[in-house]
Amino acid sequence: MLAKLTIENYALVDKIDIDFKPGLTVLTGETGAGKSVILGALAASLGGRTDREQVRHGTDRAIAIATFDNTKKALPKSESTSTKKKKSGDRLILRREINRTGSSRAYLNDQLINIANLKENAQRVADIHSQQGQRNLIDVERHLDFLDSYLGLTSKRAKLAEYYSEYSNCRKRLNEARRNEAAMKDKLELVTFQIQELSSADIRPGQEKEMEKERRRLDSMRHIIETGQMIVSQMGDGDHDILSRLAGLDKSLNEIAELDSNIKADAEMMTESVISLNELRQNLEGYLSRLTDDPVRLEQINERLAEIYTLRRKYSTDETGLVDKLKELKSEFDGVSDYKSLIAELEGKLEQ
Repeated sequence: MLAKLTIENYALVDKIDIDFKPGLTVLTGETGAGKSVILGALAASLGGRTDREQVRHGTDRAIAIATFDNTKKALPKSESTSTKKKKSGDRLILRREINRTGSSRAYLNDQLINIANLKENAQRVADIHSQQGQRNLIDVERHLDFLDSYLGLTSKRAKLAEYYSEYSNCRKRLNEARRNEAAMKDKLELVTFQIQELSSADIRPGQEKEMEKERRRLDSMRHIIETGQMIVSQMGDGDHDILSRLAGLDKSLNEIAELDSNIKADAEMMTESVISLNELRQNLEGYLSRLTDDPVRLEQINERLAEIYTLRRKYSTDETGLVDKLKELKSEFDGVSDYKSLIAELEGKLEQ
């Protein structure tokens, strides 16, 4: 039943709270007393038409709030459980706010809803009869509601609607899965090929940079060997090579250092330098003896770099991105490969 009607800044009304008692309530009064204002505010709270002219002059918005008690039996169970209403016992609070711009907002138990939802709930608890009003008794769409309510089947109807909704959703998903089965099969083949391609490539971050460095070294191997051998030869491969002449200079410097102690430190530095250069020549000569021109290895590196470049261009990413792409493809493969299982699961649900 309608327990309370609150009107604020509506038409000529500043603010008024009207409490209704159980039983019949009659509004009487002369023309212009405000009966239509009260009914208009009630109609607005039930989802009726509104416009900015209903907002009281000098204010920004009008508010109409209709509070109903004992609404549990009036509303089907599905209505109360599926719309996430905040309820206080069996109380239903319908609120309409009308802005000066003409727009409006609707609330159900302080939760924002659309006007269609407000009307749907309002029709179950109130009915305004007038020459141009609502007549639920002759509304064909409401006949089943009345019949189910009279026979006490409201809760069973809600449960049936829940089952049917689940069935329809399952049927829709199954039809969509079957339509996409061929496409998913093609996708599975593509994903499988890409996984094999990236797995066999065995890409790791930084590998391309390392191989580029090795390729430059192998490309220059002949130049490295020839230049190194020339340096070794000039440092010590004859009577007049660099090390022989430095050894002679070292000997002379040490002789005069015996006569003048002020250059003894320089003589020692000279001796250490000659020793270091001899070690350098020996190390370089040993290293060059181990170097060989390796065209086979160079070809392998060129092929590997070409493979990495092709994959980077194909997937538009770098080496780190290729590693991430492989992980992504493996995860996608798990989802795609389970597609047949999904179809079988949906078919099983429908059979139940």
